[in-house]
Amino acid sequence: MRKGTKATGTGGGITSLAALCVALVVAPAAAAPTPAGTTIRNVATLDLGTRTIASNEVALTVARLIDVAVVAVVPRAPIVDVRADVAFDVRNPGNAEQRILLVATVPGDATAAISVDGSPVDAIVLAPGEERRVVVTVGGLDRGAGDVAVSLGGTAAEGHGAPGSVIGDPAAGAIAGPGGAAAIATTVLTAAGGASAGPVLSKTQSVLAPDGSARVMPGATITYRLEARFDAPTPAVAIDDRIPLGTTFVPGSITLDGAAQADAARFDGTGVHVALGDVAGAAVHVVQFKVNIQ
Repeated sequence: MRKGTKATGTGGGITSLAALCVALVVAPAAAAPTPAGTTIRNVATLDLGTRTIASNEVALTVARLIDVAVVAVVPRAPIVDVRADVAFDVRNPGNAEQRILLVATVPGDATAAISVDGSPVDAIVLAPGEERRVVVTVGGLDRGAGDVAVSLGGTAAEGHGAPGSVIGDPAAGAIAGPGGAAAIATTVLTAAGGASAGPVLSKTQSVLAPDGSARVMPGATITYRLEARFDAPTPAVAIDDRIPLGTTFVPGSITLDGAAQADAARFDGTGVHVALGDVAGAAVHVVQFKVNIQ
């Protein structure tokens, strides 16, 4: 499974980014609801001025809320090869651990295989509020054969039903959440009229010597410029560039689209790492950083 797209550069020229992993951005999950089995207790007091009187205690036990959410990471993407990885985010919005059954559907002669972290699966177990990326690998694609709808469905293993209905044994206290404990999401792979160029990374360099010239000499500063171009939505993009031998990194020199970087970019001692995240569509992003020649 390809979790995302990563470009690694060590010199000039053009380096193609890794093949497009189709999929999409999910809004941050809301805080998990009160855990199943929690007892909610309450006691009131009557204030008489000189003393107070406590009421009797009332208590309720929170039932198990069963639900499933599935979101396509990228809703549409072009077909660029006979094989594509289509990513979905599956979440447990309920308040108890859930085993979620997964089913992928594709049309015609296309094939589909489901995996998590590169391992084949047909179900996943999620804690309350937990989310996991699931990849559907589609094979047998044909750019000229028309659009292909790739769907992933998730259903609570205990069952599903109308929101608010009891699931399974009534004594277990399981209730279907707002989604009915079942969900499905779809990514449409679009047939391109021509070949897609795919993501591309271009690298250029410039030199400034201490005397103001462009001489390549000890003490000179090299500025590297990395231009990443995307012609379609691309998830989880990162750019890595190892610092060349004979140079030292200039602290604070990393910029992304002209803005200084801190959280999304770093120097790890051997190279520069810049996380672009999910690129929503056609876009160009420019990373720059500097090194000094020793």
